[in-house]
Amino acid sequence: MRAYHRVDPLMDERKSHYTPAQFGAFLKVQLLAGRQTRRGSFRSMTALRGALPVAYVRQIDHLLTEGDLVVRDDGAVYVDGWDEWQEGDLTVGDRMARLRNRHRNATVTGSVTLTVTEPSPAAIRSSVGVGVGISGSDEPENARDSEPEFPVLQWLNAHGCYVRPGNGYHQKLVTACERHDPDELLATLDRLSAAGVPNGDVKGLLFGAIDQLDASKRPILPSLQSVDAAERAEVRNRRVNEDIWKRREEQYRFTGAWDESWGPTPEVAPA
Repeated sequence: MRAYHRVDPLMDERKSHYTPAQFGAFLKVQLLAGRQTRRGSFRSMTALRGALPVAYVRQIDHLLTEGDLVVRDDGAVYVDGWDEWQEGDLTVGDRMARLRNRHRNATVTGSVTLTVTEPSPAAIRSSVGVGVGISGSDEPENARDSEPEFPVLQWLNAHGCYVRPGNGYHQKLVTACERHDPDELLATLDRLSAAGVPNGDVKGLLFGAIDQLDASKRPILPSLQSVDAAERAEVRNRRVNEDIWKRREEQYRFTGAWDESWGPTPEVAPA
């Protein structure tokens, strides 16, 4: 049994739609999986049920539906994503490569979902006994050459936005780096951050930067040429702010968390 378990510090947000019992079962299953003979996998559904407290056994169907657990052909119950995130002392680049391959082979394995909670690079750095780094000096040059989006991922991570390799955000970023120079994307992210888009707002930062770069390379229609640039910027900023406020309200509705610096507490009914 290892002396650590990698956990995403934003797990509570990524699983915010889980009830306390479902979230507790999710964590309990992960910890129990690390103590099995074959780490990350239970011999059978019967073995899993026998290892869990009765209150958590009731949540197994939910975990199966969410894709947190996968029943394999031999009857073993696998904690989805375990091998990629809990096994091996890999560099971030190597771990990303494994996840990329896992995502591409999803139709063959049938075991990839977008609901698996993976650790952020910050969590990896803080894990006991794991020598994984994310700074420029720790990554091999060939990782950057083969992954042009890597500097952008580093920037996002440093600003509280962990983009899991292989998920929808990551695929959008890969596509954006094929259309735009990553340095342009980084410069746009810096401008958005300086303009007030908060750390942790992956949609506001990533999508906002991509939208701005896409818009800058679209041909301007004659009907838009008369529109003042400052007015367009104001409209764009207002939409960004409205989107940010909407996500804050959603967070408050589901978690009850509200930062006083955002303004008065919204009058929304808890979920």
